[in-house]
Amino acid sequence: MSVEASIVVQFGTGITGGSNDIVVVEFDDKHPNNLNADKEVKSTFDPDDQPVILVHYASHLKITDVKTTAGNVGEIGQNIVRERKDSSLFTKLDSTNSFSYVTATGLTQSWYGNKGVAVINKNQLELSGGTTPCYGDFTFKVNFNKQYMLIPPALNLKEDETYPIYIVIYIDAV
Repeated sequence: MSVEASIVVQFGTGITGGSNDIVVVEFDDKHPNNLNADKEVKSTFDPDDQPVILVHYASHLKITDVKTTAGNVGEIGQNIVRERKDSSLFTKLDSTNSFSYVTATGLTQSWYGNKGVAVINKNQLELSGGTTPCYGDFTFKVNFNKQYMLIPPALNLKEDETYPIYIVIYIDAV
């Protein structure tokens, strides 16, 4: 008996799908509603759980509506900062590697072998110096514009039964 919450982003007018139109929707990996007894992020939820999601998007986009196929969804926070990690291989100076977030701050770097100097430039890690090739782990902070909680309907599920719920986020260009 579990609820499978999925997320769909519906793009509206004025959105071209270019690299500046990034939208990231994730389950909040720090919110207690999304953690099990061992403090690990849940992959499925009990029928009475209220999962929490984070939405990160470019400043020229706006959320026009958030709806769900069952139950209710409501905004519970804004400007929630979460730490994220990434790894990248750079093969030459001035090369870039994209990551999924429009902007990030507070970059820390840990290199394996050859060391580089990476900086964040919008949604990219850019190698500005060092010895190539180089490979490293990166930690940075991401501001999530909105935080939403799903309140599922009252459900009485059998042992192996699941109930899918979709959260649809409607986004337009400003």
